[in-house]
Amino acid sequence: WLAFGVIKIHAYNVESYALPGRMDLFSRLIVFVEKWERELQNICVPFFFIISGYLFFRTFEMKKIFYKYRTRVRTILIPYIIWCSIYYIYLCLLSHIPQIGPYINNGEAIPFALSTWVDWVGNNSYYTLWFLKDLILLIIFTPVIYVFLKNHQKFPSGFVVIIALLITPIVFRNKIDIDVNSLVLYCCGAYVGINHKEIPKIQQKWLMSGARIIVIIFLLVNMLFIDEGIFSNIYAQIVMCISLWYAVKSDFFVHDLQWWYAISFYIYCIHDIFLEAIEKLFFIIFGNGSIFALMDYLLAPVITVILCVLSAAILKKYCPVIWGVLTGGR
Repeated sequence: WLAFGVIKIHAYNVESYALPGRMDLFSRLIVFVEKWERELQNICVPFFFIISGYLFFRTFEMKKIFYKYRTRVRTILIPYIIWCSIYYIYLCLLSHIPQIGPYINNGEAIPFALSTWVDWVGNNSYYTLWFLKDLILLIIFTPVIYVFLKNHQKFPSGFVVIIALLITPIVFRNKIDIDVNSLVLYCCGAYVGINHKEIPKIQQKWLMSGARIIVIIFLLVNMLFIDEGIFSNIYAQIVMCISLWYAVKSDFFVHDLQWWYAISFYIYCIHDIFLEAIEKLFFIIFGNGSIFALMDYLLAPVITVILCVLSAAILKKYCPVIWGVLTGGR
């Protein structure tokens, strides 16, 4: 569901269809709905970082550091390089097609060059893959994160560090060029994984009821203050992620889910290839009418998920080696 939410974020199209400048009620309603949903979906990637931090550290010990590094080379680093390369070649080809080129990279053809590819992978990675690059950096600093976040018996030093980290988005706002939010979110999950790994498994009725009330309040506040960017705030994101976790009465640690529930990494990585193509076709075929903007926003993500699942099924069955490389052996 978080992967589907990310697709919906990238399906946001009110500017593409020039809807904000229109005064008719239908266009304004579409803008409102897309803005409301987009804000809600802004918790998807923060949730990903929190879960990643928790899962990485809940079984971690310092003696496992080199084993963790080896496994993450296979599951994160290699897929990151491959997916960056796929998107680079894909967009290079599209940008050189006369009928499509004007819609790609602001109309500028992307050069086929080794230096461009190196810059693409190491610096300007495709925008949907930025979370993988951040995750790689966080994994590199695993020993530091573990030492600082681990509580000691006589003093909860890790808790103190988490409080300090939660202040950093305020202290460093507009003062540094890097985004500290992914670090803070990942470390919140890591802190729980290191010191309180049983907390996410708690299922109490009072906790579920309270969490659902908080979720409903946030949804209403987001509706009333649609232009305020409620879920662009890291603290609102954290509260909403925690509340959603407990609001859903389910066992998140089961191992017998349908196979297509386990391809979220693949969906995160590949969805934009399908989504961009579908949205461009919508726009070229139907034009920029408000009704088509709504159709695009509602249908393109669903079609994209269907294509992701179908392509995953084909790769898993007929090209298992390629599937294993693309998904890091997941």
